[in-house]
Order: sequence, then C-alpha cells, then structure tokens
Amino acid sequence: FLLKYIKESDEIIKNLYNEVKIAKHDMKHVYEMLGYYISNHEYTKLSKFIDDKQENINKVPVLIQTDNEIVNMILNNKIMKAYSHNLNVEFEVSLKKEIFINDCDINDLLSNALDNAIDYNIENGNIQIKIIQEEAYIYISIKNSTENKEMLTKKNITDHGFGIKSIKRICNKYNGVMETSLKNTEFTLQITLLA
Repeated sequence: FLLKYIKESDEIIKNLYNEVKIAKHDMKHVYEMLGYYISNHEYTKLSKFIDDKQENINKVPVLIQTDNEIVNMILNNKIMKAYSHNLNVEFEVSLKKEIFINDCDINDLLSNALDNAIDYNIENGNIQIKIIQEEAYIYISIKNSTENKEMLTKKNITDHGFGIKSIKRICNKYNGVMETSLKNTEFTLQITLLA
C-alpha cells in the first residue's frame, strides 16, 4: 500500500509541476499580448483575451488539503482523474489527522466509490463529494450525473460489481450503513461508518 501511495503522490506532484512550468512559460506570451492590445487600443480583444485566460485558470484543479494525508492523496488522485475526463468536481471534506478507519479500507472505499462516479458519469457531468468526520462516525456522500442504463436498473443500483461489494464489506466491518439512490439522472452513494 505504501509503495502505491508514493507512486500516486509522485505522479500527482509531477503533473502539477509540469502545469506550473507550462503556466510560467506562457506568462511571457500573456504579457506580450496584453501590451499589444493596450498599445493598439484594442480593448474588445483585450477583454476577450482576459476572459479566455480566466476560463483557463478556472479549469485548474483545486486540490483537497485536509489533516489526513492518506485521504488527501486518494481524493486528489481521483479528482485529477475526473478532471481528465472533463468532469466538474465539488467537494466538502472535513477530516482529522487520525481517523478510525485503517488506510487500506479508506483507500478501497473511496477509490471504488469515486471510480464508479467517474466511470458511470456523463460527458461534462458532475461529481459532488462530501466527507464529514464527527466523534462517533464518518459520513461520506458521493453524487454523480449518470445516463448509464446499467446504473438505472434497480438491481444494479444496490449490487453493482466488485466495487460496491468491497464498499459493503468495509461498511459491515465498521458497523456502517450504505445507501444508494437514483433520482432523475443523479446517482447518490451515502455511507455512514461508526467509530
């Protein structure tokens, strides 16, 4: 598990470093264009250029930073994967440094849940992640857009593949509860694990 964690963290850092290098390189071109538009009084083009750059900045992934490094690694890895599939990710995560779930279990649980949310999503779809830690429990909610016909059958909502079976196993281990629902084209997975 530790080797996998190091490899995934290293990959995330390399991707971010490359993005920073590209952005730094492109900044000189940005200033040249800004200077050109201003000196030639082309304010309409200047405004559009700024809007385009702002849109690019908004696409840069926001990374999760909690007190729990393992969860940070898992979530950030999956968020990068979601962004590479042109998915919008929103999140609310509040965790302490120490959680009562062991590293392998939290990795399996979150990885399976988020892989399903990514794999069964629609083009330019959404994923909403909410993870809240209280003294007696951890609550996890993952919602995703879907049009996948396989997800839309009642049987598959509650019993889809090995990922869901793994999540159920972890829920049972921590005396937890797992619920799934489908409303319109939004699939929701809710998990409560007890300390």
